[in-house]
Amino acid sequence: MPKTITIDVNGQSGHGSRPHEIKTHAIKKAYEVIDILEILNNKWHKKLQVSSRPRIYVNKIQAGSSNTPNQFPGKCSIEIKLFATKAELETAQLDLRNALKTTREATLITPTDEG
Repeated sequence: MPKTITIDVNGQSGHGSRPHEIKTHAIKKAYEVIDILEILNNKWHKKLQVSSRPRIYVNKIQAGSSNTPNQFPGKCSIEIKLFATKAELETAQLDLRNALKTTREATLITPTDEG
């Protein structure tokens, strides 16, 4: 059963006409987080050459609002699905937390079970 995990990536909000004033762009930082997730998936694949290895895929990305179309969003949320056996789950979640430590703008939200 997959775990749904949300990763919030924080940045600086600002007006779209002044991109040079945005020091940390939440959506660009989200790209980095997605790259980290792909690296982690590849690491698991190489380490555990079995079909039951943990897997992550990005399920949803959300940022900004249609109410403020001229504004850079201050936050981008990435929803991922983590597939792992019960035996792998604790290690997989620890690997995920450790991998995200390299991006201080990313916050891992507590995983929930799929129903």
